Amino acid sequence: MPGISIDIVHLMILKLILHAVRENMRDDAPNPLWLSLAGHISKATFYRKVSELEIMGLLERVSRNKYLISVGGYLALLFAYFMHIGDIDRDTAQAAINAIRGGNWGGFSGGVW
Repeated sequence: MPGISIDIVHLMILKLILHAVRENMRDDAPNPLWLSLAGHISKATFYRKVSELEIMGLLERVSRNKYLISVGGYLALLFAYFMHIGDIDRDTAQAAINAIRGGNWGGFSGGVW
């Protein structure tokens, strides 16, 4: 989409979703993604970036605090790892590869966070 490009904050949100512990999520709980980035970005910026990830097709909101990462989102994380962009480490790259291997190629894959 014109006007929106992926940046470090987008990558950090994808990384956090990829590594989030699913069992700790409840619809009525505070958003742990926001809490983990609270010292770095404003709440408004966080939700704007999440919305942009949805527009780009890299993330899909399943319910209030639960998201799916698309295959494209996993590939963006892998690209960032190989290009040494942001704080994408080997564990994140391996988790993205495992999610791609285990998912379906029909759009969104991986678990719900």
